[in-house]
Amino acid sequence: MKTRFIKQFQVGILAMAGLLAAPTFGATIIFDIGGVLSASSNVGLVQEIGFFSGILPYVLAGNNPARLIDQTFETLDYLFGKQQATPGRPLAYGEGQPLPQIMCLWLAGTIPAATIISEANRLIDAGACDHLLPTQAQKICIKRVITCCFDPAIYARHSYLIPNGVRLVKACRRAGHRVLILSNYAPDAFAACLEKPAFKKFFGSIGAENIVVSGFVGMIKPHADIFEYTLQKYQLNPGAEQVVFIDNQEENIAAAERAGIIGLLLQDDDYGTMYDQLEELGLPVRAPVYAPATP
Repeated sequence: MKTRFIKQFQVGILAMAGLLAAPTFGATIIFDIGGVLSASSNVGLVQEIGFFSGILPYVLAGNNPARLIDQTFETLDYLFGKQQATPGRPLAYGEGQPLPQIMCLWLAGTIPAATIISEANRLIDAGACDHLLPTQAQKICIKRVITCCFDPAIYARHSYLIPNGVRLVKACRRAGHRVLILSNYAPDAFAACLEKPAFKKFFGSIGAENIVVSGFVGMIKPHADIFEYTLQKYQLNPGAEQVVFIDNQEENIAAAERAGIIGLLLQDDDYGTMYDQLEELGLPVRAPVYAPATP
């Protein structure tokens, strides 16, 4: 019994020495939200638009349902103006295509969703874009899509956390890394999402002080100023420490890298590659595997 106790004591001492000698981590890992930590239910959005009263008449009028979002963006561009790139302010993208300017203003907190929806409906009903939407079926469907794009309650109702994204955040924090959020999110939509218990609990665990949302700071990705703001707010120096940014938009990754931040592009929901790339950077975040205790 005494010999066994001594052996267990020695094992404990060696394990503690190993922990003390192990390299310490402390990188800052910044996460986007949409497409990385949360997503929207396409089925739910179709229900909001109305399949039989909205989408089906749109299709029967000779429209390609695959172009529904494209046509919505074209309508918003025509009604409110098209986004223009300027030095230091490249085009903001969403789902692989430039966002309408009005959507950028919404994401920056400049204009509320209710105003956008109301004005878009008024202009469409007044015939301002009849050359784009010549049929009543098109007008009805596009107006409903616009409402789904901007209405905070609808947006929140069909948003959900991505389990693999949540696990990655928890793994990063468990490994001792600092986790921050930097996301394009309209203030009304973000506030509506935080009313959902799962969102409130998850983002509450990260801490409001560690979250930068475009709508609350008046800047959006991929503009340089929001990255500069984030670096200054958290006193980050990418030249002297590891600062990593995870996003699903190539343009945002490019902007982060211009600011000196290491960018990791999430593609096709391949979170496994994120773990691998973090490990290649010397930032292993996988959960440790513990050997069973020896009796």
